Amino acid sequence: MIGKLSMNNSPAAFLFFAAFLFCIGRTAIALETADPSAAPTSMGKTLGTAALLFFSVVGVWWLRQRLLGVAARTPSV
Repeated sequence: MIGKLSMNNSPAAFLFFAAFLFCIGRTAIALETADPSAAPTSMGKTLGTAALLFFSVVGVWWLRQRLLGVAARTPSV
């Protein structure tokens, strides 16, 4: 026990957090490369997008224009 918190589920929690970070990273890469006419983005900009996605309350507001641009180019079903 660390800080009165049980560590019984730590492997599952680690796996979930790792999968969560992987999904955030892949989403950030997809958002940065969604516009084919844009110049290639730097790793710093992609990491910044990932950080904004991690803190989604501020991130979605900050990335709103980029998200709307991707949604406008997505074909409707």
